[in-house]
Order: sequence, then C-alpha cells, then structure tokens
Amino acid sequence: MATVRSFTNPYELTDLTDAIQVIPNTWGLLGNMNVFSSEGVAQNTITLEKVENTIGLIGSSRRGTRDHMVNKDDLSKILSFYIPHFSVQDRIEPQDLQGKRRITTEGQPDTLMAARSRKLERMQKSSMITKEYMRMQALKGNIVTPSGEVVSNLYTAFETTQKTVDFVLGTASTKVGDKIEEVIAHIQDNLLTGDVIDDIVVLCSPEFFQKLVTHAKVEAAYSQYMNTNQQGTIQVLRDRLGTGLYRTFYHQGLTFVEYRGSYSLNGSPTRLVETDAAYALPMGASDMFVEYNGPADHLDYVNSIGEPIYAFEHTDPRGFYHDIFVEFNTLPMVRRPQAVVKCTTSN
Repeated sequence: MATVRSFTNPYELTDLTDAIQVIPNTWGLLGNMNVFSSEGVAQNTITLEKVENTIGLIGSSRRGTRDHMVNKDDLSKILSFYIPHFSVQDRIEPQDLQGKRRITTEGQPDTLMAARSRKLERMQKSSMITKEYMRMQALKGNIVTPSGEVVSNLYTAFETTQKTVDFVLGTASTKVGDKIEEVIAHIQDNLLTGDVIDDIVVLCSPEFFQKLVTHAKVEAAYSQYMNTNQQGTIQVLRDRLGTGLYRTFYHQGLTFVEYRGSYSLNGSPTRLVETDAAYALPMGASDMFVEYNGPADHLDYVNSIGEPIYAFEHTDPRGFYHDIFVEFNTLPMVRRPQAVVKCTTSN
C-alpha cells in the first residue's frame, strides 16, 4: 500500500490499495481434460475416408459343391471439411502510453512491453474460450463459423443419428441406474474402434447435475461419495480437471461433471451446455476426438504444418504504432459422433 495524491482532489493524499482484478472465468474443461488430440495439417481443408468393414458370418455349404458364398468388399465414403479461420488484431500507439500510469502500479509510467504483455494475454484467453466453444459445438455434432453459424452437421455428414436418453429426473420413481446402463450400452455398441474404454464422462448443465444428485434414488449415493476420503477418488478427479470450478460425481460407471461454462456471442452470455442437458463421451478411445490445426494466413507459413495458435507482431519503422496479430485455424472433429450420447431430463 502506498500513499499517493488523491485522484479526486490534488490537495489531498490517499492510500492506493492493491487493485481489484475482475477476471472472467476462463472456461476450458475440454482443454484441461485433453479430450481432443491435436494434429497439424498443411492445407485449409481436411478429407476423411470413412471405411465400413463388411465382416460377417460365412454360411455353410455342402462339401463337393461350388456354391460358395460371395465375399463383399469394404464400403468407403470420402468426406471433406473446411478448417475455420479465426483472427484478432490490436494496436498500440504513442497516445496509449504517453502520460499513462501502468495499471496496478503506484505511479510507474506505462511501457510498450507491459502493454504488449497485457494485450497478448487477453487475446490468448479469448482464443482459448473460442476453442472451448468450438469443441463443445463439435460434441453436439456441429461445425460452426466464428460467428456461430452452423456450416456442417456431423450426424448428417456421417449418415448417422444422435442418441438421446431422457433420464426423467423429475420423477422420483425413475430407475436412474437403468438410464445409465442405456448410455453405457449405446457407447459400447457404437464406438467401433476396438478400444477398451477407460471412462465415460458426462458433461452436465448445472440444472441437470443438481437434479441428478438430489434424485431420490441417487441422493444417498452422492452424499456418501462426497464424504469419501479427499485423498481418494474425489481428489483424483479434481486433479485431472485441473480446477475447483467443477463438481464431480462418479456413479455406476459414469463420471458426471457439472459444467457452468459460458461464452459471450454478440454481447449476450450463452451456456456451453444448455439447460437440463448433458453429453456423455467415451474417454481413451483412439482417434475419436481430433483437433486439426491448419497453417497461418502468412507467407512464411504457406503449406507448412499448422500449429494450435500463432502470434505476430509488427512495429512501424517510423515508430507510429505497434501491431499485434493472433490467429488460429482449428477444426475440432468428432470422428464417431454416434458414440456421443445426449442426456436430457423431463420435469
């Protein structure tokens, strides 16, 4: 704490206390959990070949005859997707620094280095929440533009349908265990990767999570779970999620996570997981959730392998301004959308 001249009366002194930092929550659960693996590509589009293996039982025939069963070739389909481009720019000019006190300091003048650091940090955080938004949209089966417009539906592209399970949590007699088994069975039957699933995580809206843990057939189990030794299951989950922002509950094979994340689009806050909904996704399945990163829109990076994010800076040779550019070209892809289950609840 320092004594400085009053900002309202130049003839008085005041104590300048520590600054109040109002920092929005940087929601990044999917990033923290490493749900999507990162893969760099050299072009602005990706092409997937969907191959359906036609493996089946061979019918019996009488020995000595030539009435053989005809073998069938695998079925393939080519799918192409455009990688969306995201960019943001900021500029620092002399009037932004001249005669200005550096924020959070007693009276130190602002500098170009400090201003650059602040702007880059803010731009990086905006990039991270944008990526989180894109990942969540992909889990819902949508590929969207930077403005939020849906340009492709994965269920339509892969010629499959979304599985929805209504947990009916508004009814006390609902057998929640049966609903959980329905989710697990569907994912096991439709994953089609040959992998052994490590875990199934269910990302829940606050309303869905609250109705679940207070349901007549679940409440006792949740109470017992919360009283577990903190060095046990609860602590392990919190370590993996990387933050204390999320309530978790492991029950009958599913890990339920309350996700309060939101983003601001066109000035209005919107939940990442809509009210009374949840999304169940298998963890540990190889090559199911992939984030494709394209090259920067920059001459030095033409046809190069893309990186998750780029930052470029340019100082005017005459010293009139300093520009900062941040961009990323990212396409989160759910390669087996039929294995993601949407959970709802009827009142």
